[in-house]
Amino acid sequence: MNQLEVKAYYPVTMDIVIVIYDVIYDIDDKIMFAWDVCGKVKKPRYSKVRCEKDGRSYFKTYNHKIYVDECLRADYWAEGLNMLYIDRYTDLFDIRDYLDKKIGTKESDEIYDFMERREEEFNKKIKALEDYQKDYDMLEERNGNYASCLDRIEKHLDYIEELISVSRTNKTFRDKLNNILSNIHEEINDLEG
Repeated sequence: MNQLEVKAYYPVTMDIVIVIYDVIYDIDDKIMFAWDVCGKVKKPRYSKVRCEKDGRSYFKTYNHKIYVDECLRADYWAEGLNMLYIDRYTDLFDIRDYLDKKIGTKESDEIYDFMERREEEFNKKIKALEDYQKDYDMLEERNGNYASCLDRIEKHLDYIEELISVSRTNKTFRDKLNNILSNIHEEINDLEG
């Protein structure tokens, strides 16, 4: 198979990238792309180009929308990868300054805007997961408290039954205890039901 020329990239994670080879302009526009997972490029596929109501173009892979305007041109991508290996640029401003000089301010702004949007989306997902974990922990704690409360009630019921068996000689005391016991059983059934 001939070596395909890469036109653009769409970073999914640090190790997973969607590689865009070509855009086929026809009645139905298509994008030729492949998944690159840890450096292993999968078989190229085609996806129909669609448009949102606001005019943003996207294509779908594994039922996920990949917006074309979020894909990075191959020359910008290569420049960004080269930056990862230049250790003399130790902070974000040095890297930004280097990119501004190398590829231009407008292009580096697009790259950083894209990265910031991705980071914001990631942070929102992390926050949602943290909130979910807090809710889950709280429910687990409540469940534990509920179980220990039922255990205590069962111990009290056992004690009351012992008192009833001991109080066979005193009928009014036994009747009061039986009445209390039946009320408690009804309350437990209401809680469990």
